Amino acid sequence: MVQTIQIKRGTRAQIEAAKAAGQLRDGEPYLIIDENRLAVGTSTSGYSSFAKTEELKDEKVAVVANGVPGYLGGTTGTNGVLRTNSSITIQKDINNSFMELAVANVDFGTF
Repeated sequence: MVQTIQIKRGTRAQIEAAKAAGQLRDGEPYLIIDENRLAVGTSTSGYSSFAKTEELKDEKVAVVANGVPGYLGGTTGTNGVLRTNSSITIQKDINNSFMELAVANVDFGTF
């Protein structure tokens, strides 16, 4: 049996108007036709749109020689891309070829 999947489509302005009117649906896909972009409803008044492939950037982090402990990719203690507290440590190997993330305590709380 053949099934058809329908995706609502409209301009960004039309989807924004539907958002303002509370007419979106959680999990419903949308095609933003003036941007050639997909979006998915997150609630009656919200949606998330997806980046196009050409908008994605390849972010890389270098292991910096003589960096400050607790900072990933940093050299001064303030310019790293990831800073940790005392329960998590970042250690580099002697050749600066990889970094190891060590976590002392993990608390998932109660449900």
